Amino acid sequence: MKNRTLILLGLAYLLVYLIFYPSIFLVNDEQMYSQQAQDMLHLRLRNSNLNDTGNFIVIDGKYSVSQYSPGNAIFLAPFLLFGFRFQFLTGPLLHMLTFLFVVLLMRRYKINDKYSLLYLFNPFTMIFSHYIFSDFLSMFLFTAGAYFFTKESFLKLRRKDIVASSIFFAALVLVRYQNVILLLPLFIYQSYIVLKNRSWRGFKTNRALFALPFLLVLCFILYYNNHIFGSIFKLGYSYIINPFDLNITHIFGRLFTYLIWFSLLLPLCAVALFYSFSGKNPNEMKQFKASIWLMMLFYSITIGPSLRFDFSGWVTGLRYMLVIFPMLLIVYSNELGYMKNKFKASEKIWNAVFIVLVLFFFIFGSLMSYTHYTNSKADFEMSRFMYSSTPANANIILADEGKNIFHSSFGERDIIMTDRIQSTDRYFNFTKVARRWEECYFVEAGTRKLAKAEDFRRQNGVELLGTKSINTGNFIYNKGDYSISVYKIGDCSKIVLP
Repeated sequence: MKNRTLILLGLAYLLVYLIFYPSIFLVNDEQMYSQQAQDMLHLRLRNSNLNDTGNFIVIDGKYSVSQYSPGNAIFLAPFLLFGFRFQFLTGPLLHMLTFLFVVLLMRRYKINDKYSLLYLFNPFTMIFSHYIFSDFLSMFLFTAGAYFFTKESFLKLRRKDIVASSIFFAALVLVRYQNVILLLPLFIYQSYIVLKNRSWRGFKTNRALFALPFLLVLCFILYYNNHIFGSIFKLGYSYIINPFDLNITHIFGRLFTYLIWFSLLLPLCAVALFYSFSGKNPNEMKQFKASIWLMMLFYSITIGPSLRFDFSGWVTGLRYMLVIFPMLLIVYSNELGYMKNKFKASEKIWNAVFIVLVLFFFIFGSLMSYTHYTNSKADFEMSRFMYSSTPANANIILADEGKNIFHSSFGERDIIMTDRIQSTDRYFNFTKVARRWEECYFVEAGTRKLAKAEDFRRQNGVELLGTKSINTGNFIYNKGDYSISVYKIGDCSKIVLP
């Protein structure tokens, strides 16, 4: 395709994004990344306020910190300097830059670059460009780094390509530490080529240039861990990560779910991961395939996708696959040409099917962007209501689902999560900090009315006895209404607001 055509199509995506520009976060993870970036701007990585809205790991009962690695927050921080909503420009910026590298990679491997539209207008990438997850930044960094790293064998790479790939890959690890898994097939293959050829000319120089950014990032990570968590060997994930699930049935079930999702996003995509219609593939395709399989296996053992085939399945599981989606598309597109020849498909029919598919993706992606826009707008209105109805530093009790509407740039509020509260007769004890009932707020069910917790307790006859954790409480968004359910400690019988 002509560059001019690709630019115009890119502008079509940007127009949709700007029309449906986000107002606020929809997912708590976004809020935590943004709050971490905001804290960095204020040089406040360790927060003495144990109820801070953006941090929920409490270290030794003294301060709270973010669980996440710092890379994504460092990227977001400059955008926050210009205002809260400027951070939502990162999505289209990363989307368009990744699109550029996808086009360049396709042209390098003599793949028809019209298939890059399956990335640009894919509902998967279109909708997640509205979020500020670290997955989207990881996707760009891996694609850009792979573009420079796979230009030639390691010994033949120009120094500027070595430095560029190393910077992108080092940043990739800083954004999410487990991203290093993606790099293993690329590193192993290049090491094999060096050993096979036994050609060491320039190897030491290239190795030093490539290693320097990684060493700098490693030193920063060790310093960060020691400063934040008190030890160079401690990570935020170590406080909350679940043990590996090595149940073979679960692992294969999750892998199967990934393959089904990929086949819905790119028809017959799963076939390209198992079979090569060309009979042989460039070595780079084999490396990309290995990275894809390693990432799917890792998340099948650790987190795993939701087995429900709805949008929650994307957010809770499939978004972790964003990082490999461009490479998956490269592998897939490489096979499409051979597939067309093998089955002797008509050129006109093939192009017609492709155009229909791209149009369907664009329309469906635009509808998902509209849905995100309306939900984001409603949550932003609720956020304004919450801040206008409560005094500064008010204690607001809610469950984890409602945290996305709070941000310190709107004003300071102490968010007390119900699943972390221990109770006595008149106090909420949150991580050793007592909060009196009368200082706290609930949002009454089915209304936009705030109720002070002491009044709520008195009117509804709630008895909070003992020191067991309140393992319950819901803060549920439904068509603009918030509700909360409270449980007795003793028999855990449910008390619902009228």
